[in-house]
Amino acid sequence: MPIEKFLDQATENERFIANGFIVQVYNMVSYYCKRCRKFSDRMCECGNFPEPIFRISGLFSDGTRTYPFITLNERIAEKLSGVNKDNAINLDKKEIMKKPYRIMCYIRNKKLYITDVLDKL
Repeated sequence: MPIEKFLDQATENERFIANGFIVQVYNMVSYYCKRCRKFSDRMCECGNFPEPIFRISGLFSDGTRTYPFITLNERIAEKLSGVNKDNAINLDKKEIMKKPYRIMCYIRNKKLYITDVLDKL
């Protein structure tokens, strides 16, 4: 079972529990074109409309350190935001930044990867 740590105490690739805030949200919905095999806008250059992928990226801080973060899958993004994939496009980024979170995560290459949202504090 991972232990609770401050971000400045965590080491590379160690799974741990962190308490903190999302201070900035960069992106919530990505589009991946299977035909071109690359990320694109809502409409790809090839004319294909790729299916949206709900994942949240931004900055997470606990007061000791701030890391860029990303959720590993859509289930985690849904738990973090409180909305399902279909409503993700209409979600206001500021709503996610209003509350503190308790997350399970690890750090790799100076980026925080959220593996689970334990609860909102």
